[in-house]
Amino acid sequence: MSEQEKTIAFAVEQFRIARNWRDWKRRLAVFGFGIEKAAEGAVITALPKRKVICALPELSKA
Repeated sequence: MSEQEKTIAFAVEQFRIARNWRDWKRRLAVFGFGIEKAAEGAVITALPKRKVICALPELSKA
């Protein structure tokens, strides 16, 4: 499993735990990650310099 796949898996896990979008962003920020909107869709970034790590897959609370 690559680092990008691990990062996506972690972000998805935190998404499932979070109560809402804002809570999810805060949970990720605690671990040094952020979510940014880009032309190609949402991306996961490394804080504090907002370096793009990978694209974020479409998620839904189903």
